[in-house]
Amino acid sequence: TVLALRPGALERRGTALAIAFGVVAGFGVATKITAAPVFLLPLFLLGRVRAIALYGVAAALFFIVFTLPMAGAYDQFAAWIAKVFLGSGAFGGGAPTVIDPARYPADVIRMFSRPILHVPFVLGLLALADAGRRRRWTPEVRALAGVCLAQLVHVLVVAKQPSAVYLIPSIMLSGLTLALLWRLYARRPWHTRLAWALLLALIAAQGAGIVRLQGEQRGLKSAALALDQDRFSSCLRAYSLFASSRTYALYLADYVTGGRFSERLRAQEPANDFWFENWWDPSTVTFRDWTGERDPGQAMEGYPCVVIRGGSMSRIEPYLSRAVPGVSFSKTCSTPDETVLTSGVDCAGRPTGR
Repeated sequence: TVLALRPGALERRGTALAIAFGVVAGFGVATKITAAPVFLLPLFLLGRVRAIALYGVAAALFFIVFTLPMAGAYDQFAAWIAKVFLGSGAFGGGAPTVIDPARYPADVIRMFSRPILHVPFVLGLLALADAGRRRRWTPEVRALAGVCLAQLVHVLVVAKQPSAVYLIPSIMLSGLTLALLWRLYARRPWHTRLAWALLLALIAAQGAGIVRLQGEQRGLKSAALALDQDRFSSCLRAYSLFASSRTYALYLADYVTGGRFSERLRAQEPANDFWFENWWDPSTVTFRDWTGERDPGQAMEGYPCVVIRGGSMSRIEPYLSRAVPGVSFSKTCSTPDETVLTSGVDCAGRPTGR
């Protein structure tokens, strides 16, 4: 975008820029489908119908190039995208109404709540209004319109399943918004002073947020490692949602992508690791290993102790009380962020008898 704003670049190198934008868009969408709205930006900047058409063709072509490793799963990919689009809840769940009108407006506002996103966005809208009043439609103004539209559509898409991590591409565009505003208004002294003040305020606010986040992540890591799973190597170890466990991460990732790697993962992961599946439907719980669903009572009979950990046990504990009514669990090993249930072993890994 910045290269395209050089004087005469769009006129002299319009074809090359359209293809370059297509390469970036194809790779971006192949990498993360929810980033697709970001690539509305070049439509405004390129301007001419021929360049826009070339951009669309290049983006489609390079999307195929960058997704060739999954060529055998295009049908599954299309079915999944259709399901996610039609469903009003997370991952295509909920009523098939595209959005849930009861919560969607509030989620849109929540997604816009971060200053690093909404402050540049609002300033961009004000600049566009000013450009419209003065009938000024420069490449910078067109690029700014593309950024604002891209961010708005991105928020509307992400609000279907509101999670800030999906907004990272739009948050990164905020830097481009500030650069465009600088190019539009830097010639006016008071605008320059205001821009510097705003930029420094954003850097300070975002810097403080990053430092705070780093501290939080460090604390979460320390809490997760405080209870080393290796001390329970002789026990049946089972994990539920968001457990601090490499095996759980692999279990869940393999499960939600169709179990394509179960056999290979089974050969390399510990045989005493199991997991509780309630990702798709939190109201139901199944006990599983790499081969599929298992009976928890039968599985536990082969081990002298049991350790279960996860971010929430609100569904798991009632399930255990029904599935293994003769086994009692202690919560003394729990951390502030994870509930840990133990049976037949203490927090140091010493057997206590079941």
